Amino acid sequence: KQWYQRRVRVLDTTPSYTLHTSDTSTSEIPTESPEATHNGDMFDLIAENSGIISAKEMLVDGHVEEVLNFISSTPQPERLHDQFQEVWLAAVYQQASDKRKKALSAVDRYRLRKRFPFPLTIWNGDKAVHLFKESARETLQSFFDSNAYPTPEEKRELARNAKLSYSQVSNYFKNRRGRQKSCG
Repeated sequence: KQWYQRRVRVLDTTPSYTLHTSDTSTSEIPTESPEATHNGDMFDLIAENSGIISAKEMLVDGHVEEVLNFISSTPQPERLHDQFQEVWLAAVYQQASDKRKKALSAVDRYRLRKRFPFPLTIWNGDKAVHLFKESARETLQSFFDSNAYPTPEEKRELARNAKLSYSQVSNYFKNRRGRQKSCG
């Protein structure tokens, strides 16, 4: 596999770090930095995020195909999925823009998102239906079936469980009651 060497600047006051990413990951850690001796967590953070750092660096360097291959072939931690999804879309948009030799319109970007869905390495497969994930909709629907008028505390708990905001949950119940009332 090809090795990618990336320069990562963690803070303006710290020296740059060289990360090598492939099947095995190594890093050169300078000893002259006072932050390095007092804060070992910083290096753990760099090691944990080396995949996203490498993907962003490759994208900036113009290695779009390599970014797409790296993301689609390497499973990533779920906490980084949102960041990897942003990089994935940026790479897909850049590839299409370079191919067409013009800027993409909003419709072009929409079509590309539909044509090139996220790989399962950065997506749990939960589809968004009307801007809610299927699991969130199922949670809200099952609660609505038992209680169409939740208390504010129940709404807060539903929001936490469904990973939605309080206002989204409130609006869901308000709209659902309105639809149910108008349909009979």
